[in-house]
Amino acid sequence: MLPPVFKRFSDREKVLLMALFAIALTFWSLWFVNRSKAFAKDWERVAHDKAYQSSLLLGAPVIEDALREQLDAIDKTRTLDASHLVGRVDKLARASGLSYELSTPKTTNGDLFDLHNVTLTIRQASMGKLIGFEVSIQEDFPYLSLTSARFTAVPSNPTLLDTTFIITAFELKANNP
Repeated sequence: MLPPVFKRFSDREKVLLMALFAIALTFWSLWFVNRSKAFAKDWERVAHDKAYQSSLLLGAPVIEDALREQLDAIDKTRTLDASHLVGRVDKLARASGLSYELSTPKTTNGDLFDLHNVTLTIRQASMGKLIGFEVSIQEDFPYLSLTSARFTAVPSNPTLLDTTFIITAFELKANNP
């Protein structure tokens, strides 16, 4: 039953060889158990994700109704494309009496709307003028919104601020439901 080579081994060599096989079998068994546990966890997570996604799909009509309701509440003529965003921000900044620079707008395309961002850099403005500008932006919400603001005091005159605003507008696409 045993190969002839194994019969030629001394008892010590046979014990060491069996110990080597036992150690290899132990490591392989531990690896197999760990992989089985990982597989079971993955299977459980996939089942949970599937149940969650199924619940979302069941709610699709409610979500679509809410989307239609929100789209109906938006005046499509007041949404701004990139060039109108620049023009509107320019008009508001001039009306506030600010010294500023406007960046080129950046556009992110979406299924329902395009999102346009422009960076407005204002130099040496008083807090009152900045607040007035910010209030004028809020008056056009949700069509125009202030996404980010960063203020830095002017070293030579700490009552004045250098400011960078990121202003966002959206443009509804014509083929909305």
